[in-house]
Amino acid sequence: MSGGRFVALLAGLLGVAFVLVWVLVSVAALVYALTNEDGGSAGTYAGLAVGGLVVGAVAVWGVRRVARARRPPR
Repeated sequence: MSGGRFVALLAGLLGVAFVLVWVLVSVAALVYALTNEDGGSAGTYAGLAVGGLVVGAVAVWGVRRVARARRPPR
């Protein structure tokens, strides 16, 4: 494995970990806000959780598109 591929793989794994932690922390904060009946911050945490899911979905779409483009034709 070349150095560039290793760095790209490491960056990708760190990105996945970041988005996963982002979504999990946002959902935990949302549950906490809802159990404490704090409706004002619950909307913010819900938006952050949905934003993290959207970022993750766009990233998966982009990775699949690049992988399909790099696949040799049959």
